[in-house]
Amino acid sequence: MLKTDKLRLREVIKAFYDLTGVKIAIYDTGFKEITSFPEANSEFCSKMQENEKTRLLCDECNARHFLECEKNRAKPIMQKCHAGLTEVASVISDGDRVIGYAIYGQITNEESHEEFVEDVKKRCEEYGYDNRWIEESCEKIKYVSATKLEAISFLLDMTVSYIIQNRLAYSDSETLGEEIVQYINKNLSSPLGIEELCKYFFVSRSMLYKLTKPYMPRGVFAYIKEKRLEASKELLLTTNLTSKEIAKKTGFGDVNYFLRTFKKEVGIPANKYKKENSKKRRKMP
Repeated sequence: MLKTDKLRLREVIKAFYDLTGVKIAIYDTGFKEITSFPEANSEFCSKMQENEKTRLLCDECNARHFLECEKNRAKPIMQKCHAGLTEVASVISDGDRVIGYAIYGQITNEESHEEFVEDVKKRCEEYGYDNRWIEESCEKIKYVSATKLEAISFLLDMTVSYIIQNRLAYSDSETLGEEIVQYINKNLSSPLGIEELCKYFFVSRSMLYKLTKPYMPRGVFAYIKEKRLEASKELLLTTNLTSKEIAKKTGFGDVNYFLRTFKKEVGIPANKYKKENSKKRRKMP
């Protein structure tokens, strides 16, 4: 979970805007905007946000951009959005864990304004926007040269570093550890390998182990296996599901693997456990 010092964070991104004249926004790892300056979008982007179809395309574009930043954390990544505007984004990391993203945009770096407008028209022709309106709104889109774009990207990098070093944005590790535990408990039937968990929670392997150690002292694999065995015991005693069905429902997958694991960890075969403990339950008042 992303925690922020909202007042100081806003001061920093306002300073970025005052220096560059370019809108900047901060997002969490769920791709939800936390804060931005200025709050208002450009006329063009405001129109895009009013239309459900184009708003969803904007969200998808942001998500792809942020995920691309995940692959290359060394420097900010530039892209054109679905409508043809230029954006530059960078990850915000707390240690080796990505906790959010910083992005600036709603600009163009096309030297030819005519080519820029024609590109936007072509990209937006299926959205039903009037070409005259596109031309007028594109007149208000800020042009940034390649040299200045590089300088602003460098400033974005410095801004992100300042945000991290001064704890203006940081992760609530305790809460995240609890979230991982809850996620595992609720999704035992799903793939719960280390790779899947790291990808889902945007953490490295070492950070995953660090976050879960207070809750899983024997390790993540041991915890998952323990919970799956607990779930399988409950299903054995409360349902008439077959071993194959239980194996699938509890995430063991292969029935033979489930039966081997159950016997090894519990000490008796699953069918014997069901018979003996079902009798005990019936005898209880």
